[in-house]
Amino acid sequence: MNRQPRGAILLVAVVFISILMMVSMTFASRIRATNAAMEREIASARALELAQGACMQNMQALWSDFVARAQVNTDPRDRVTWIAVTSNDTNGDRLRNGSEPEPAATGVKYNVDWTLFGQGEVKKTCKINGTVPADRSFADFEITASARVAPDIFNRSGLPEEKLRWMYRTVRQVVRLNFAQPSRTFDFAYFANNYGWMYDNGASVIKIYGNIGANGNLGFAGRPYVDGFMFAALNPAISAQGVVNGASSLAHDTLPVYRAGSGLPASEKVLLMPGNPGYTEDVDGNNTLSSAEDVNHNGKIDSIEYAPGYDGSQNTYDKQSPLDMPYLGDLTRYKDLAVANSGTIKQLKKGGNASVETDWDVIVSGVYGADASHAGLISTYNTATDTVTRTAIDVAKKLETDAAKQERNGNVALIGTDSQPIKITGPVVITNDLVLKGKITGQGTVYTGRNLHIVGDITYKNPPSWNLNDPNFQSKVTENATKDMVGFASKGSVIIGDYYRMARSGKTATSTMYDNGNSWGVTASYFKTGFQGTALQAYQADPSDQAIGYYNPATKSFHGDYTIGDGGNRYDSTDFSTKITRNYYESSFSDAYIQTLCTAMPSQVQGIFYTNHLYGGRPSNYIHLGTMVARDEGIVFNGFCHFFYDPRASSAASGSRVRVFLPEASGYNVWLWQEEAGAH
Repeated sequence: MNRQPRGAILLVAVVFISILMMVSMTFASRIRATNAAMEREIASARALELAQGACMQNMQALWSDFVARAQVNTDPRDRVTWIAVTSNDTNGDRLRNGSEPEPAATGVKYNVDWTLFGQGEVKKTCKINGTVPADRSFADFEITASARVAPDIFNRSGLPEEKLRWMYRTVRQVVRLNFAQPSRTFDFAYFANNYGWMYDNGASVIKIYGNIGANGNLGFAGRPYVDGFMFAALNPAISAQGVVNGASSLAHDTLPVYRAGSGLPASEKVLLMPGNPGYTEDVDGNNTLSSAEDVNHNGKIDSIEYAPGYDGSQNTYDKQSPLDMPYLGDLTRYKDLAVANSGTIKQLKKGGNASVETDWDVIVSGVYGADASHAGLISTYNTATDTVTRTAIDVAKKLETDAAKQERNGNVALIGTDSQPIKITGPVVITNDLVLKGKITGQGTVYTGRNLHIVGDITYKNPPSWNLNDPNFQSKVTENATKDMVGFASKGSVIIGDYYRMARSGKTATSTMYDNGNSWGVTASYFKTGFQGTALQAYQADPSDQAIGYYNPATKSFHGDYTIGDGGNRYDSTDFSTKITRNYYESSFSDAYIQTLCTAMPSQVQGIFYTNHLYGGRPSNYIHLGTMVARDEGIVFNGFCHFFYDPRASSAASGSRVRVFLPEASGYNVWLWQEEAGAH
């Protein structure tokens, strides 16, 4: 029997099956390889997401701690380098004291070894990048985050040899935390770092042409107008719920009425900031273009947007997070800034030509009050000759003879007139009090180590002006950028008017002094933080304010009463021969001298005003152009009160914002973001 064919068939079958098995195995291997590649790709993408998330988490924690340090009673610049630092903090108080060195890295909470995070594991590091400047105005932090994720097909036992096969991604970013951000508080016509209030008599004598805000509650009564938005912050530090009380009593202009001038006289109409849009063909605001409105006959509504402008709405933003206030603590930084930028205060000589530089007398160059030769400066005005004369106080009659208290002698009184205006250029520091009235010009900011006293009108020589719904809007923006804009930043308070009328112990009332006349008896009740409640409300203050009485080391706060003694002295005679204890609301000059300056109640005040404490006093028919940013506000006015916002101070107006060296707030910028190749 021939068996060969059957053996051949079996052999062919075996070969065929082997080929099929090899093909199947190859196909399966390719599927596994494809799946593995896909899993690795997915794991790599997940690792990148986790690394980015961990990096962002570290940055957010860093920023939160940075902001939280504002609630600690220390120089807030310490936030820059002492965020969660422990290694160099010898005495454990979280502050930099004495010989404790600048930290080289942030604390352990930002430096975490491999730990579970999402669908994988992450490792985070954070350190100071480079050198912190001597003034601690900023610090760069390098944040690095690595993430690893296991591809699904691998064993996730967590063994070291398995983790070598995981997918790794690393990202790095450099973040700058600083005190050089435009403060959003200057986006408001009126902003209080406490409670804000506008109590009208029902006749709409109070009008705010701009935004109004507070790091607390807002309160309204009567029928005040607010042509802008309202901002109220949830603030446990002052038990504020961030609510707007009395909103139903508010009124506001429609955009067409606003553009028509809001019923104001021509002298005030030019102070109205532009609307938003700054210009539009839709004059009546009905979103329909008539043939008369279609100026360029293109059949569409042409408009120019202007972010700071009034858009006809009155929105409420309540229960917000408090805005970070500008930092005005130790003036060293601002002194350095004044010197570096050649800041000056000058006055035009009698009969001088404003365009001739030598016709201007230099009053302050950079800083006044720090030098031992500085004893103070007063001004007098001769009405018969229309002449301002300045006189330096004799060094032998310094207010403070102790060299350690030299800066308390930095007291300056200035009077500007049309023929002899006061010109401010760049940043300037006056180490104690500034008493001011009259005509000012220039672009810059005056920093005072204590109070600013407004004893008469303060108006610009070359003020900005706006034409509402102006087709040449952009040209007007450019023109106004060259006009006068002056900031005033006070570590103490800003007091308006003839404050010497307020009664005080140790002084006998006369018909013109200490008699509580001109409603100063009523005003005194508004010079206390508890005037809206039943008791004084103490608040945290900066340690650098101890020299002017606003900081108690035991409580790390200010008690809240601006009417009592601040621990300092002032002059009590016009010849500077006698001295007396000083109250918070008083200047360092004698009452008799201040009385010679207060010839009328202030009615027009122009400038960008910031104070660490109180802005208050006695104006009449008050017209304020600019901003008012203060801890507390106690304005008691006769007649009416109109606030006109100057949009050139707005952080939202990058194209029209004028830089005058205003105090700045904290913020952060991401300088670098990149993925690190091959980093584990």
